[in-house]
Amino acid sequence: MSNRHSLVLVTMIAAAVVLAPQAASAQAVVDQYDLVGDINWAIHSSSDIGQVFTVGVGGRLTGIELGLGRCASPTDPMVLEILTTSGGTPQPSPVLASVAIPNASIPLLPPPTDLVLGSITGTYVDLTGFGITVQSGVQYAFRLSTAGGVCYAVRGDTAANYPGGQRFTMWTLQTSDLVFKTFNQAIEPIPTSSALGLALFLIGIVTAAFVLLRR
Repeated sequence: MSNRHSLVLVTMIAAAVVLAPQAASAQAVVDQYDLVGDINWAIHSSSDIGQVFTVGVGGRLTGIELGLGRCASPTDPMVLEILTTSGGTPQPSPVLASVAIPNASIPLLPPPTDLVLGSITGTYVDLTGFGITVQSGVQYAFRLSTAGGVCYAVRGDTAANYPGGQRFTMWTLQTSDLVFKTFNQAIEPIPTSSALGLALFLIGIVTAAFVLLRR
């Protein structure tokens, strides 16, 4: 094969890779939430706490906002884990994400405070780097724990206003909820007409490359 033919073929292959159909990602939006709390629950070495939630917008779980506070000066961080569920019950494994939240980023009580829908008023935990893919209608869970005896606190809702799941403590479901917001980024498929056009274009590239190789 001549150098000219090799250059043309490499260029066509590169164009095919660049122009191959790709899924587009939308901006992250608030998906699930419970905003009105009436109690602060403690989290320490012998008492963890979490929440089961049902995904509405399928795509990627990019973050969670919580109403957190610390009781004194804990030396151990609070740990947030993202978990799967089975029959509405959180499972210890697999752990989809684990984030250590430094105590310096959690305010001293009297917070936690209630959350609002339109802005970040609590502690936001960025989960983008974990690439967690979630499906609409499927239940997942998040769990908060710490190794230290000095406690943290999280805002809760004893009225159980969230219909898509329940709070749990030490893996046992409770008739109440946590105050939280989840942020999801939908993955938007390319429209069928666009995908067909790109497929025909790629067929043309491959055909032209084959013709060049036979010369």
